[in-house]
Amino acid sequence: GQLTVRIYIYPGTNHQADKIHEILPYKELFYSDEMHITGVKGILDGVTATYTAVMTEPYQDNPGVNGILVVDKDTIQNWVSTANANGLSCRIHCIGDGAVREALDAYEASNAVNDNSNIRNGVEHIEMLHPDDVNRFHELGVVASMQPRHQILDKGEKLFRCGLERSKYEWNFKAIRDTKGRIALGTDYPVVSFNPYENIYIGMTTRSLDGVQFGTTTREQVLTLEECLKGYTIEGAYLNSMEQKVGTLEPGKYADINVVNCNMFDIDIEEIKNCHSTMTIFNGAIVYDEKA
Repeated sequence: GQLTVRIYIYPGTNHQADKIHEILPYKELFYSDEMHITGVKGILDGVTATYTAVMTEPYQDNPGVNGILVVDKDTIQNWVSTANANGLSCRIHCIGDGAVREALDAYEASNAVNDNSNIRNGVEHIEMLHPDDVNRFHELGVVASMQPRHQILDKGEKLFRCGLERSKYEWNFKAIRDTKGRIALGTDYPVVSFNPYENIYIGMTTRSLDGVQFGTTTREQVLTLEECLKGYTIEGAYLNSMEQKVGTLEPGKYADINVVNCNMFDIDIEEIKNCHSTMTIFNGAIVYDEKA
């Protein structure tokens, strides 16, 4: 009764399917709407900076190199299917378009053998996405968990790592949304600041806080303010199987409310990054008040 946040836990088993059973007793022990184990987490590749992100084609500035899969296809598919069969969703780190495809393939294989209607599998990051895989998020019921601020952190790296044409498919927020895919937003803290207003601003503009324009080939791949707010609320709740209890303000749900210092829909887009929270209500109780 003392927590003032909701904690959704995704332990890892190093992709070992035979270790999934070790998590299940803790899933029963820690199960409340304030803190519970929702699924398991895995990492499928590295990052483009070190050529370890897995690509469908070789790196333009390092021909012959496609990246390094952390585990083979059979291992990841067995791990995903076993986790899903035991009621655990999966969240898989994928930077390159090749890794994203491997994760989607694993989820497709799991869907074929499991009833995943209540499972919320997700792919983390999705910095590069092959155009053939854009609509698979909606088709497979997989949530795209993405971090707009990472594009600023990247500083245009994909242009020389992957080339001009392939860089059109970096951080494809709008493409996923246009094909009815669900996008949950976050920051991957402590990689970047967890300030949601700065992240929303970047998600709407692909500009850094000092005005530098990034996403030169994907400037149309931005989200609207409404889509960003949904990404931070109902879509995040959906990813964690809590959309019936939190994520929107309506009767029957917990009163988890964040009060902003202004109406974000009535201000200039450049002002959004300067917004701040003035009050936080958790379970109907005020847990933060800037005037207190």
